[in-house]
Amino acid sequence: MGSLNEVQILLSGLTLVYKLFQSVFGNEPSKEQLEILGSQASKEALELFGDEDCPDYMESLKVFDAFCIRYKNQAGATLEELQSEYTRLLLGPEKLPAHPWESVYVTKERLLFQKSTLEVRDCYRAFGFIPAEYPHVADDHIALELDFLGRLSEMAEKAYNQGEKEEILRFLEAQKDFMRRHLLNWVPDFAGQMQQSKTNVFYPNAALLLSEFLKRADQAIDEILDSLTYQ
Repeated sequence: MGSLNEVQILLSGLTLVYKLFQSVFGNEPSKEQLEILGSQASKEALELFGDEDCPDYMESLKVFDAFCIRYKNQAGATLEELQSEYTRLLLGPEKLPAHPWESVYVTKERLLFQKSTLEVRDCYRAFGFIPAEYPHVADDHIALELDFLGRLSEMAEKAYNQGEKEEILRFLEAQKDFMRRHLLNWVPDFAGQMQQSKTNVFYPNAALLLSEFLKRADQAIDEILDSLTYQ
């Protein structure tokens, strides 16, 4: 990695994209949300983590962009379809094709509030993060885990802007550790199961894009750490 400016761009990009996906999987679709998803800032942040070496990411990003264009051309109808798909795939009451909780994928029992849930909660507490929905929503919901990564990324950005190298490294290492111990271990399965949906208005492809982004984010964090270590 070259200049310090490139580090700052990557840090900002990570924060923005974590927040985008947190909103996608944690909030019911709204006009405001979709305007943010289709904004130039969001487009540039997502493109920041793609290149010819990651064809799966680029293909999902093309589908994502096509959805944003569709929304701009048919806002009302597209939002209505999206709201219906969000309810069916992420809320219920019918059986969900893919559960949005880590413990379902990493335990034999495939139940909520397992050991992995407590491990996630301990990670949150170590950085003073208490989810707004606590204790009514399991800590390992995909949106909460993404929110936590976004908070860590924000803290890394702040430390970078203040020139606090040790703090930057601490927050980046925490991001990498949490991602590898948790999201990278189950989001690919979540994304795969989302493909069982009878519709693909947006969320099945968004899950694939998230899965590929996490791999790219992991690599980006390593690049930033290497750059800062040898300064």
